[in-house]
Amino acid sequence: IKDQALTKENSTTFLGVRLDSKLSWSLHIQHIKLKMAKNIGVLCKARKVFKLSTLITMYYSFIYPYISYCVEVWGTAAQKYTDSILKLQKLCCRIITGSSRRTRSSPLFKTLNIMPLTKVYEYCVLLFMYKNHKDLLPKPLLGMFSKNTDVSNIPTRQANLLYIPRCKSQLAAKSMKYKGVKLWNEIINSINPSLSYYVFKTSMKIHLMDQV
Repeated sequence: IKDQALTKENSTTFLGVRLDSKLSWSLHIQHIKLKMAKNIGVLCKARKVFKLSTLITMYYSFIYPYISYCVEVWGTAAQKYTDSILKLQKLCCRIITGSSRRTRSSPLFKTLNIMPLTKVYEYCVLLFMYKNHKDLLPKPLLGMFSKNTDVSNIPTRQANLLYIPRCKSQLAAKSMKYKGVKLWNEIINSINPSLSYYVFKTSMKIHLMDQV
């Protein structure tokens, strides 16, 4: 810029999210793992003192916020990165319930009503889409999505659904414009989008937990 070379940075932090030059989200996930590991140690010590309901509250206070923060953005990272977060979640469930390392995790997630990472991602994306449906998003994001009626005048059963754009790459298929629309079109067949925010959240979590 103005004959001055810019220094290339391989990573930076923006609003608490660690961005790497390839947008693999590996650095941010590593950051989450370190935070989770530290608080899992606290959870281990607390298990000897507190009852089950208190341990679940501690999970949602000390661990879940790191997983859910901006997961709409980094939740599409490669499975080789996200699996490490899921493994720590499984460990949390086993610690809270006092289960052995070989205990299957799926029943524990259901018993504790804790969503695994894949469902946390879908949950947060669908909350974003709900806010879009209710025009609750910030102004720069309004108009981000289109209905099928905006694209085609042909009357069909899917006329009032959101338009799913064509994707020419795997990266585009992970974008909110594609993934968010696809999830939204699927869930409104099961949950009425005209529900209040709280009722929609509750119904959506029940729906997602049924798939665990």
